[in-house]
Amino acid sequence: AKKAMYQAEPLLDQLATRVQKAAEDRTADVRALATTQLALTGGLALLVLGVLVPALWVTVRSILQPLEQAIAIAHRVADGDLSQRIAVQGSREVAALLGALSSMQASLRALVTDVQQAAEAIDTASAEVAQGSQDLSQRSEQAAADLQQTASAVAQLTEAVNDSERAASEVAGLA
Repeated sequence: AKKAMYQAEPLLDQLATRVQKAAEDRTADVRALATTQLALTGGLALLVLGVLVPALWVTVRSILQPLEQAIAIAHRVADGDLSQRIAVQGSREVAALLGALSSMQASLRALVTDVQQAAEAIDTASAEVAQGSQDLSQRSEQAAADLQQTASAVAQLTEAVNDSERAASEVAGLA
């Protein structure tokens, strides 16, 4: 049995060496596979980032650009500039906001036009009232002048009647 064990020992050593070499080969294969998978994963991540980052940038710009336009329009309207035409494009929320700003601007423009027309009507009416007042003043001055002339004529007539009465009294006293 010892002899068989001595004879089996080199075989066992040889088997252990082969198992160890197979294990080292498998370990090297696993490392190579892991390195390849890591490289593929990294390449895929770069590819995804290369596609996602520009897509995300385009998406953000598509949202921010109309919002910046809406903010600029709101500032112009707040400053009283109702002359700019608001272009509504798209069908998303930002386009709805621009549509609302456009409606608000049109309403404000109509309101300003109505106020301007009312102010012009008031200006015309006040000019007519001023003209009427001036005409009335002139007629009042003319009536006052005519009344003064009438009073002067009555005074002269009264003096003439008094003179005639005195003259008649003198004539009656002589007679």
